[in-house]
This record gives sequence, C-alpha cells and structure tokens, in this order.
Amino acid sequence: MNTDKSAEFIDKILDAFIICPMCISRQIEINEFVVNHRSPSKKNNKKNCYICHGLLSKISYMVLSINSKIKKFDFKNWLIGIKLPTYMYDNEDVVRSKFKIRGKKNIKTDFLERLRNAIGILLKKPLVFKKPDIVINLEIYDDDSFEVFVKSRPMFVLGRYVKRISGLDQKNKICEKNNQIQNHVQYNSDSVGKIYHSIEQIIKEKLAVMYSDKKEHQIDIFWIGGEDKDSLVLGKGRPFIAEICNPKKRYRSETDKEFCTDKNYAYKKNFRKKGVCIFIDKILDALPKGKIHFVNKIRIYVQCNEPISQIDINKLKILKEKEIVTDYKSNRIIKKIYSIRTKYLDTNKFVLTIISDGGLFIKQFIGDNSSSMNTSVSEMLGRTCTCLKFDILDIDIVQMLT
Repeated sequence: MNTDKSAEFIDKILDAFIICPMCISRQIEINEFVVNHRSPSKKNNKKNCYICHGLLSKISYMVLSINSKIKKFDFKNWLIGIKLPTYMYDNEDVVRSKFKIRGKKNIKTDFLERLRNAIGILLKKPLVFKKPDIVINLEIYDDDSFEVFVKSRPMFVLGRYVKRISGLDQKNKICEKNNQIQNHVQYNSDSVGKIYHSIEQIIKEKLAVMYSDKKEHQIDIFWIGGEDKDSLVLGKGRPFIAEICNPKKRYRSETDKEFCTDKNYAYKKNFRKKGVCIFIDKILDALPKGKIHFVNKIRIYVQCNEPISQIDINKLKILKEKEIVTDYKSNRIIKKIYSIRTKYLDTNKFVLTIISDGGLFIKQFIGDNSSSMNTSVSEMLGRTCTCLKFDILDIDIVQMLT
C-alpha cells in the first residue's frame, strides 16, 4: 500500500474508531510515527484506544513491575508469556472485519514482541524457549489492571547424608494425635539445640535456606534406599535426590554445597558433637529415568534363639554370589549378594557384613521362615534368627540414567 492510500486508509479507520497509532500501524504495517504525523489530534488518545485501551503505551511501566518481581530470583535466561482479556481480540476482529484486513499479526503477538524487546534491553540476558530458568506470566484483566507471576524451573539436586546417630527416622511421620506430619523443630529444655524428628526434615530445611528465601519450601525427596530409625549411615553416605520447586537461589558458590548439623544443631545432649551431615554433589537436569541401581555394604547384628558356633555361621559364606529372590506384592524382586563376612560374638550373637544390591529386605533375609524368600539366614542355620540392628557402612551408585 503506497503512502497516499495508507493515509486514506488511516483516515477511514480513525473516522470510525479511536485507535492508538501502535494498533493502527499493526493493521496496515506502517510505522506508528507516520500514523502520529497523519493524525496529530488523535495521537494523545492512547488510553481510549478501542482495541488495547492504552495497553501498548504501558509497556515501560509493566517492565518495571516485572523487574521488581524477578529481582528475587537468580537466573541466567528467561521466557515470558501473556494473557489478554477477550475484549481486545474481539474489538480487533470488529475493526478488521469492517475494513477487510487479513493476514496481519494480532494484538497478542504485537504486544508480546514489544514486551520481550523491552525486557531484553533491561535484563541483558537471553530469552530462551527450552528450559528457561524463570518463566514470567503477565495477565491483563478485564478492568485493564495487570498482575505478574514468576515461576522458576525446578532444580534436581543429587546429594547424600551421613548419619552418625541412632534414634532418627529417615522420613517424616504422621502424628497419630492430629494426623499432621511430625516435622516441626523442637528445642531441648536444657537449650542444647534443635531436636529433629527425621533426616527428611533436616534436608528440607537446609535446602530451603540454600535455594530459597524461606525456611519452608516445597521440596520433594526421592530416596535411594532406606534404613531403620536406629541404623547408622556411614562411609560416603546415602544418596538422595531432591526436587526443589520454584527455587530462588539457583546458582550458588561451590563452597556453599556442604552443611552439617554437627556444629550448630544437636539431636540430643549426648550427641552434640555427632549428628548428621548433608552433602550436595551435583545439580541434575532432570529426575533419573527408571530405577537407580546401587550397592550397599551393610553390617547386621544377629541374635539366635539357640546357641551357635563359629563353625555354624561359616555355613553362611556360601551365600556369596547368590541371588536372593523375594515375592513382594505380586512382584518378584531379585537381589544379589556379592560378598559376605561373619564375626562370632557369643553363643547367641554374631555379626554379618555383606555387600549386596540395594533394596534387599534385611530383616526378612535374616529371620524369614515363610515362602516369600528363596533363602534366609534362619533357614540356613536351622534356628530362629532375629536382626537386632543393621548399619549402612557404605553405598555406591552403579547406574543412574538421566
């Protein structure tokens, strides 16, 4: 469309509607400054624009509001989306129908392009469409007010914990009195420090402080095996994966990736110099695919109902390289024992140290006399054996697909 025809077309549109230069320029693909020059009496009517109600003239103000929201987040790239009220699309359709305008970008595309350009100039950080660190959503309401929502991409943290104290559950438990998760920190009356109810509670509190600005934060933990309340977890510790939803502090210094309860927290007075250590090893791109194959080294304390000798417990050495098959909830679980050592304590007790696939049911392996397991220590010794306690000496991840 040549200049004269464009001028005539602008006049026709402005005779029928009050429309801002930015919305007119979108209809005929002409520079909005030309529209301003053509209709000086109309150029100050941006707030009364039939299509956008002055939306396109508020971009600078909206960018400032967006910037104040995203300052709370640590990010290297970003993406923004918008939601406009229906009337803007409807009004633009009315104009285009009246003047037979087709094939032009609509108000959402135009506004989004202008907004992205303005934010990019301010932030000087790249706009990405695949896995952005933060996603900004700008919603315009029917009364022309707006609201900014910012959501950060979840983080997946591979960590591990070493537990040098007994009496601490791995997972949060539901309190029988009020059916609530027992995860509130308590304080000893003698002021020795905080008392935690679970490893999960310690991990979640610490990760929330590390990667958010709140002590309470939505964090989901995916356990790589488990242990009893009184079991120790030694060696390199038990691995775990934590999903941190909407993290604020995404990029941290390498020196900030270790924290312990030893120095500032105490489970109880007798363990003030011991405790639980949490280590952050790696930030993952996503949750692992499928099951994680890991190997445990476990020390098991066993008690028999009848006297036993060193010769008796030496029979257990044939379990080396044996597969333990368990029928559990209509599933067949196969775990291999790679190494086994025995230590005689007294006439009724001995220690069994094994290296096996993770997920072996230790208590059933020691004392199961049912048909759910293809073999057990009780069956091999011909006595009723009980697992008094077991400790995790070390854990190694063999395979983890990400």
